[in-house]
Amino acid sequence: MNKKILIVDDEDAIRFLLAHFISAQYSFEILQANCGNNAIKLLEKEKDIEVVLCDYRMKDGNGGTVYDYIKRNELLIPFVMMSTDQPEKYDCFKGFYEENIKNDYLKKPFKQEHLINILKKVLEK
Repeated sequence: MNKKILIVDDEDAIRFLLAHFISAQYSFEILQANCGNNAIKLLEKEKDIEVVLCDYRMKDGNGGTVYDYIKRNELLIPFVMMSTDQPEKYDCFKGFYEENIKNDYLKKPFKQEHLINILKKVLEK
């Protein structure tokens, strides 16, 4: 089975950069979605997703929509919210860090080293 990382962002350039940074460090398959609802379609179909890196503000399903889907379906997939706002700002992320201790937050804009440090923490057994 191929391990996968799902990147969800409505900006093509950000998805491309994240995929580039990650593939330089990990041999995971990189899945991409340009909105929350497309991310949910991938989560329904794909297995072995190790982590979801997700923007918050997107049309057609925001980051809260994706996180809610993961919680509702009891998927034990760590969720990393990528945003200028912290998860605590939104009601849908109440209990975010307690619900999965590997959930994390990546403040935009971020450096490659911050992304890699969070992935190391999230992906370690």
